[in-house]
Amino acid sequence: MRYSFPVFFVILGVGACAGGPPTQPAPAPTQREAVPPAGDYSRATSRAAATITPGEILEHIEFLASDELAGRDTPSPGLEAAAEYLAAEFERAGLEPAGDDGTFFQRFPYTRTAMVPERRRVGYQGPSGAQEFEFGRDYYVIPGQQIADGAQAVFGGPAAQPAEDLAQVARGKVLLFATDGNPVVGTGEALMSAFQAA
Repeated sequence: MRYSFPVFFVILGVGACAGGPPTQPAPAPTQREAVPPAGDYSRATSRAAATITPGEILEHIEFLASDELAGRDTPSPGLEAAAEYLAAEFERAGLEPAGDDGTFFQRFPYTRTAMVPERRRVGYQGPSGAQEFEFGRDYYVIPGQQIADGAQAVFGGPAAQPAEDLAQVARGKVLLFATDGNPVVGTGEALMSAFQAA
């Protein structure tokens, strides 16, 4: 599936949130940059810093991190709500849009890979017949970018200590690793070792 979602680049003046009088202005720009006279630049910086309050920044953080946005997954209604909120704040601050069609948004295609539960089956044929594993109990899947229907599987050893010769034997195949419990829970060290080997 292909999705589009907005991208924002935001710079926050966190130093101005500490309270007290404004700090010294940043080091002077190089001669190649066009800047207003030093006095005007300093006054403009101080005026801008004085408009930033800890309470207002906290309001922004609380909204953007709220349960109402449900994690802002890509794509999701929460992500769109966050984008609309930021665009309104940019407009309120007097910024000029430079995104698509004169807006604050810049959208681009996004490809999302997902497992299809009905097709998520792992089994094997042994001396006692066909056996099928149960997802979430006997095995976990970290999806890749390839379709693995009918793919040949290669055992890579324990997840924490993968076999050393996997590069030669596992290309284009499904790699299986043994692990105790859910490899995603905890520190993830075993999972990282398996990822690096894969």
